[in-house]
Amino acid sequence: MGNAFGCRPQRQDNGRADEQQKARKELRDKGSPDVAAAAQEALPDNVRIVFVLGGPGSGKGTQCERIVAKYGHAHLSAGDLLRDEVKSGSELGKQCEAIMKEGKLVPMEVIIGLLRAAMVRSGGSSFLIDGFPRALDQAEMFERMVKPAELVLAFDCPEEVMEARLLKRGETSGRSDDNAATIRKRFETFVSQSLPVIAHYEQLGKCHRISAVPAPEEVFEAVQAAIERSEAEAKLLEAASVVFVLGGPGSGKGTQCERIVAKYGHTHLSAGDLLRDEVKSGSELGKQCEAIMKEGKLVPMEVIIGLLRAAMVRSGGSSFLIDGFPRALDQAEMFERMVKPAELVLAFDCPEEVMEARLLKRGETSGRSDDNAATIRKRFETFVSQSMPVIAHYEQLGKCHRISAIPASDKVFEAVQAVVEGKAVATLAPPPDEDVQMVVPLAQGELHPEASVVFVLGGPGSGKGTQCERIVAKYGHTHLSAGDLLRDEVKSGSQVGKQCEAIMKEGKLVPMEVTIALLRNAMVRSGAKDFLIDGFPRAMDQALAFEQMIKPCRMVLAFDCPEEVMEARLLKRGETSGRSDDNTATIRKRFETFVSQSLPVISHYEQLGKCHRISAVPPPEEVFAMVCHVLEPTARASLTITSSGQLQQKQGLEVEPAAEVPAPALAFA
Repeated sequence: MGNAFGCRPQRQDNGRADEQQKARKELRDKGSPDVAAAAQEALPDNVRIVFVLGGPGSGKGTQCERIVAKYGHAHLSAGDLLRDEVKSGSELGKQCEAIMKEGKLVPMEVIIGLLRAAMVRSGGSSFLIDGFPRALDQAEMFERMVKPAELVLAFDCPEEVMEARLLKRGETSGRSDDNAATIRKRFETFVSQSLPVIAHYEQLGKCHRISAVPAPEEVFEAVQAAIERSEAEAKLLEAASVVFVLGGPGSGKGTQCERIVAKYGHTHLSAGDLLRDEVKSGSELGKQCEAIMKEGKLVPMEVIIGLLRAAMVRSGGSSFLIDGFPRALDQAEMFERMVKPAELVLAFDCPEEVMEARLLKRGETSGRSDDNAATIRKRFETFVSQSMPVIAHYEQLGKCHRISAIPASDKVFEAVQAVVEGKAVATLAPPPDEDVQMVVPLAQGELHPEASVVFVLGGPGSGKGTQCERIVAKYGHTHLSAGDLLRDEVKSGSQVGKQCEAIMKEGKLVPMEVTIALLRNAMVRSGAKDFLIDGFPRAMDQALAFEQMIKPCRMVLAFDCPEEVMEARLLKRGETSGRSDDNTATIRKRFETFVSQSLPVISHYEQLGKCHRISAVPPPEEVFAMVCHVLEPTARASLTITSSGQLQQKQGLEVEPAAEVPAPALAFA
């Protein structure tokens, strides 16, 4: 979809990646204790972050000085922090200097660690971060490791103006990067890497573009207006209450929302309507959205959240009814991080045949391109695979109310009123047998305070168990298999075990509360520090719940293997294993479950920079050699290792040191 929806990080050649990994080991082995300690300390809850972006020579530094003087923000420059670390003579600084002198990329984890440590040391609560993030993966990692920015100031300036300014500065600055050849390289880097970051924050409604051509005083007037507008928006959103309204297409969400608005005065925002309005506007974004919707697919969540946030701010309201969103768990997670958590979720239940009949009837007069039988069925499939887990997630949080949408709309609204007025209790995900609760008693004790978790994922038959055995033998991790723990529970003959067995025979997922409870019990009883968790999480709601209930993982190993290879392995195993799920019909169901539920988990951790994909096709010895390549304590976020042992990496951050530390490449102004 191009830069409107993101950018693809450039890949390094294999030799460069191997050198980076060696440098990363030294950085982590000899890093600055002060930086590491500060980076682990908690930041205040009221921290406010403003990113300042713009091409080299756009005047970011000048405007940051004025912002600090007027508003009292703490000004942090990623480039300056790195140069200061080099000058300090610390082990971390020496290693960074060596990397930069070779024109290599300093890992972004190091840069974010320096930024976070500086924030902690400052004792402040409002931060102005200059010249960072410079690429989308940096933005995503910063927001995960620290917190989302509230505002982005992007200074627009023609290249010829910026070049003239930098050459003028070069006459007195003594900086080795203020020369025509290097300046042009920096412009190219900015266009390819940083413009997509600006587009990303524009989609979220957080970015203010400001012309940097006028005199500094005029530019600062625009800056003040942007900051004050952002503060007003933040106050409005902080006081707002949000209700999500979910249900399949044709379940009657729109009708019920109209009634809620009429009776209770909520501001109704339909993600679908906002998208259709964007399409009708004829904008480039609208054209891209239209193409996606015609295929029955989901529009990228950054677009949806940006449209919703902007509509909330424009309305000036305080109570919002958001219809048809979130449609997937990652949308729910991002909305809650970028806007705020929902207070209540209304989920309308309706059989597919009823919804299809309603939509086809509507299509006779609506003129909507998606009201046709083929697209409707695609939308049903998308709803089942993507949105049902969202409903289950909010049921587990005690925020969701399921309401039957089959009766007449008046009857449905009576049930809605009971919920809105607090006369109904939130529904809970029903166990397989409603007469027996699935309760796993928790083991006494606590996890090791420095517990470290590695998730091992892959399709059934991808060889996860074999690789885990080898990892345990070499590195000493405690191996926990979610599948083995479940099978042990089945063998125990407990009521929970019997229910789990029935679910597993159908190729479905056991309720995550059971799996997480079994995992926690095993971790606590082991008394160990380093854990290898095999075959879990298998769905996004499990991943999020595990991280909330236990702790975030350190790393994810994802084994890639074609279905035909995995099926052959499982059928061979079934000849001797005695496992009830090693048969062709169940195996195929398990493949379908893996594709629809577990692949999004792998994608999620890739976005977090924690996932390493490894080909599981070669013999176990070769696969393990690739595993060892990433399991060393130096392994960099998101690695992909091919069957030939080649390694591909996401991009780090390239920083030019000050004039007295020359280097051949640069990215910071």
